[in-house]
Amino acid sequence: CELLGVEQVSRYDSFFALGGHSLLAMRMINLAAGRGLVCTLNALFQFPVLTELAAKITLDLLSQPQTSVISVRSGGAGLPVFFVPSGTGDYSYVFGLAQSIQSGYPIYALPWPSINEKPMATMEEQAARMITLMKAVQPEGPYQLSGYSSGGILAYAIAQQLLNAGEMVNFLGLIDTPAPHYLGEQIAQPKYQFFTELVRQLGEGHAEEIAVLYQRIDELSLVQFIAAAQELALYPSSLCPDLIAGRWEQIAHYAQIVRDYEPQVLTITLHQFYAMEFCSLSSVMDEEPESLNIEPSLGWARVVPDALLHLIAIPGNHFSLLEDNENKVILVKALNMTLAINGNGEVLPY
Repeated sequence: CELLGVEQVSRYDSFFALGGHSLLAMRMINLAAGRGLVCTLNALFQFPVLTELAAKITLDLLSQPQTSVISVRSGGAGLPVFFVPSGTGDYSYVFGLAQSIQSGYPIYALPWPSINEKPMATMEEQAARMITLMKAVQPEGPYQLSGYSSGGILAYAIAQQLLNAGEMVNFLGLIDTPAPHYLGEQIAQPKYQFFTELVRQLGEGHAEEIAVLYQRIDELSLVQFIAAAQELALYPSSLCPDLIAGRWEQIAHYAQIVRDYEPQVLTITLHQFYAMEFCSLSSVMDEEPESLNIEPSLGWARVVPDALLHLIAIPGNHFSLLEDNENKVILVKALNMTLAINGNGEVLPY
């Protein structure tokens, strides 16, 4: 909106129909690069509709090797804050948080491997890979880590390895992250995970098309099911079904190594920013327990001593605590307050 000088932009709008031109296109490409996204001028001309352009960028990210951190905000003299992806490999939430996190902290996102790379066999292996990326930016601690949903379990595993190696970890903040044992043992097939997240993203519309798609869920392979969603205009047609299927298989693999991981007791405080409301519809990997009686620690009380467990209530459910602007403001304020406390318990000036 700010770039184009318009009040509202739909994902189905064309960049050029909204008043975009070559100079604005270059500015947009530079802004995307600043967020770790590769957008070329050719891609913008070929896919001017914003939802199609986003699909093109996503397609490129899925297939390219991920060998470095994503610089979300490089400025600041403070210790960097490293965010891990959610349980679906998504780190877009970091950009929304970074707009309001104190300006003194550089912020980086740690991407999953691409779908063409060999999957990590264990959570420990995934954590070791992330530490290599972190040390390329910050060779020595103290380190600051955060993660959303089941992705936060990876942040915990990273902290565990750093501490075991004698490094310092100043901050470990989990955003509505369940402990591994708090998740059910059953892992839905990637096809059902894709469908659940698709329905959540679509909201209340397209009920007839969704029903038609669901009727075919058992007869189609994952690739065929994604293609069927595209034929019904429920999913971007410019994305290759094979690549998207690879991503959902990667998500299911992460779900398995999460459940296989047994976290050790750490010697640092675990900050859990938990959602106050139950969410009845969830993405299968970014999920909440089936029980309505959610306890604030989301299972971490069985792992972490009470003295090292800091629970912070955030309005909203598992998704709206990030998607609702008012809830996100409260979350970021809580993050800022917690980050501002150093290892000695002293509140640093803003």
